[in-house]
Amino acid sequence: MHAELTAPQEFSTRYGGLLARGYYIDQVAHLLKYYPSARAHVIVFEDWSHEPSKLDDLVDFLGLARTPLGLEAPHRRSYTEPLDLEMRIVLHEHFRPL
Repeated sequence: MHAELTAPQEFSTRYGGLLARGYYIDQVAHLLKYYPSARAHVIVFEDWSHEPSKLDDLVDFLGLARTPLGLEAPHRRSYTEPLDLEMRIVLHEHFRPL
């Protein structure tokens, strides 16, 4: 991740690959070009990470039987090193509310 953010390129391409992944609305809009909204089910990651039972909504939407999966909340780990200040500033500025 650090290499992708700090590679010497123009801003639009330097951060595009990593930062573009944060624009879910673009991905959802693309999906809705091909499928009606009634056939799409979106789960907000932050909701799921705080309440893993949200996965049951997806299982119900798909018409599947609920099966205990024994999943833990996703991405609940510690990092080996903290985010450096430069990267923290870039991400904070890029994703700040308008």
